[in-house]
Amino acid sequence: MKKISLRRTSSGLGLSLLALLALPAVTAMGCVGEAVDESTEIPDTLDEALSSPIAQHGALHISGSHLQDAHGATVQLKGMSLFWSQWSGQLWNSGAVGTLADDWHAGVVRAAMGVEMGGYLDNPEAEKSRVKTVVDAAIAKGIYVIIDWHDHNATQHTWQSKQFFTEMAQTYGSSPNVIFEIYNEPVGVSWGQVKSYAVEVIGAIRGAGASNVVVVGTPTWSQDVDAAANDPITQFANVAYTLHFYAGTHKQPLRDKASYAISKGLPLFVTEWGSCDASGNGGLDLNESQTWINFLDQNHISWANWSLFDKPETASALVPGAGNNGGWPDSALTASGLFAKQKILEGTSNPPPPPPGGGGGGGVTGRITLRAAVDNQFVCADNGGSTPLISNRDTALGWEQFDTIQNGDGSVSFRAVANGRLVSAENFGNSPLLADRDAVGDWEKFYPTQNGDGTFSFKAKINGKFVCAENQGQSALIANRDAIGLWEKFWVAPAQ
Repeated sequence: MKKISLRRTSSGLGLSLLALLALPAVTAMGCVGEAVDESTEIPDTLDEALSSPIAQHGALHISGSHLQDAHGATVQLKGMSLFWSQWSGQLWNSGAVGTLADDWHAGVVRAAMGVEMGGYLDNPEAEKSRVKTVVDAAIAKGIYVIIDWHDHNATQHTWQSKQFFTEMAQTYGSSPNVIFEIYNEPVGVSWGQVKSYAVEVIGAIRGAGASNVVVVGTPTWSQDVDAAANDPITQFANVAYTLHFYAGTHKQPLRDKASYAISKGLPLFVTEWGSCDASGNGGLDLNESQTWINFLDQNHISWANWSLFDKPETASALVPGAGNNGGWPDSALTASGLFAKQKILEGTSNPPPPPPGGGGGGGVTGRITLRAAVDNQFVCADNGGSTPLISNRDTALGWEQFDTIQNGDGSVSFRAVANGRLVSAENFGNSPLLADRDAVGDWEKFYPTQNGDGTFSFKAKINGKFVCAENQGQSALIANRDAIGLWEKFWVAPAQ
């Protein structure tokens, strides 16, 4: 027996929800009329029903400005970056990667292989060995892994980079888990110089037969994404561009650059960010960090937090002496580490992939009840579905039950048992949810997100906002929130 753990996805996605719906009633969700006990233990078989990120999403690719999975659904990965390999090799092991996958529910780990200062240029075999250990561990856990050429002067090391990535592409090019990051943070060079370098290295990767996503750094410590947006790489497909930020230093002006790049159709990937200032030290700025997280979520931008290390600096996720082989309790995490773990556990807005053979319209996958976490009341299609949904019932009968429909684009829809009609985020999401539609359109689609505490949140496709039990559940449900808090969380259970 173990505590309920409904997600281990890069995305925190609703595939776990759909797996749940196929199972018998789960006591951890609470019996009808009972208070929910989040610590209730359930059989291990529920965890066995869940899938890894790779099983859910498969090989990634770039489509327009988005990272997408093998099913064409937009994906947002969340995870951690390891520290420079030459100074943190003791943490480059399967135990550490396993903890990120199993306990933090990270969907991606970044292997930041140091190049200069005693790194790959001086000890290539030792550094490659560390990289392979991490990549193999990530593959075993079914999560994604970024092979990072962690260099500020890669344009001076072009042939070494081509040699390294050719070998990595030959070794791992057939693995859907692997993402290649070919230039960590360009410093003192123009975008034209970075682009020329990138074209050579990507050419070597593609020449080795690997079509995996490649992430390219941008000038000025990977901040000048606007320059790349004005002159993107066009010779190759599946190319994204790096944006790095440290919340204590980089604020709205850098988000404005990113917004410009996005408006130009540039796909961004935040392979490194910190909750402190750009030195890796200084005080935490968690308010600005949350502003950045909201921005990344809204734009479906994947990220890795810097860094999984126990160096005595603010950006480290582990306290000194936390141990090298994973299994860290929260007491072994720094304030930055706790924040990063929390943000990973909160899940993301990614939709899950459609089921095999899925297509438009989907099929009914189960009859469920929804209980709002804020007031522990069941969501009801009140007055036989003629008035907006509200969480105000102690027990779940017909009006409090919904048939779930899995759509071909990864969203889900809900049909109220009360009147047989679909729940809609009315008026483009500006009005309360109402069960009044006969067919599935964008207003009737919701992307499920599984939270670290076992609850689910639902983002309306029509406006990208989370469904909220407004006014602590005293008002009707409405899709009007940018972030997940208690009001946006719902317990899901099969109807009884």
